[in-house]
Amino acid sequence: MQKLIDVFSGSLGWSSTNRELQVRLWAKNLTNVPYWSYADEISFATFYSPDPPRSFGLTVTKGFE
Repeated sequence: MQKLIDVFSGSLGWSSTNRELQVRLWAKNLTNVPYWSYADEISFATFYSPDPPRSFGLTVTKGFE
């Protein structure tokens, strides 16, 4: 089985003064630790689903006010 791990993620955001435009830079699994998001063992098989490796992106949102 998988031991306990720490996964670090984070984000930085900015909003215009009227909040019409928002920008967010985000990252998940910053240390790129391999781990399972789901695992199950039965008599004859082990089922598991690995979580994605490090990922990052930029989200830009235009307000609808």
